[in-house]
Amino acid sequence: FPVTIGTPLLAYDLTRKKYGDIVWCPWPNRNVLFLFHPDDLKRVMKDNQMNYHKSKEYSNLRPLLGDGIITSEGDKWKSQRKILAKEFHSARMAEYFPRISEFTKKALQDVDKLQGQDFHLSEVLSSLTFQIAGDLFFGANVAHFSKEAREALEVETARINKRMRRSLNPPYFLPITENKLGKKAIAFLDSILVYRDWE
Repeated sequence: FPVTIGTPLLAYDLTRKKYGDIVWCPWPNRNVLFLFHPDDLKRVMKDNQMNYHKSKEYSNLRPLLGDGIITSEGDKWKSQRKILAKEFHSARMAEYFPRISEFTKKALQDVDKLQGQDFHLSEVLSSLTFQIAGDLFFGANVAHFSKEAREALEVETARINKRMRRSLNPPYFLPITENKLGKKAIAFLDSILVYRDWE
């Protein structure tokens, strides 16, 4: 396919169109089964999720995400899933919409003021995301961290993607450059969550 690692969604779409809803890929460093049909995804992720285990690649996410719902399994996953379900229930989401709408309208007004100027849309969207998440989940203004947080996420995400593609990875405790940069990025992201001198 005429795609690169930078265009994964296009690669997935072309894979589905060429090979169908279920695609088996015996790659050198792992065996991967792609499921594209909603019924198959529902069977694995909802109806029979306890029959399937997360691959070893998920361990690469733990430095960034900890032992949360994305990386955990079994009873711990079920407990976290139950807690999150309450926050994302339709009635609960309806309570969020007015604040989300308020922040979004303000972001659009700020963009209108930039007419004729060059600006990065990603910076606007990341700031909006931090405003919404900070207000709804942390009750605080963390938007002023958005640029630095985006850069930190990019550093750690690049490290994770590199580890997931390689057959062999150096241990995370080794003081090599990619591990040093990753730990520095994670330390900054952690500092945002424990920061208490909110504006």
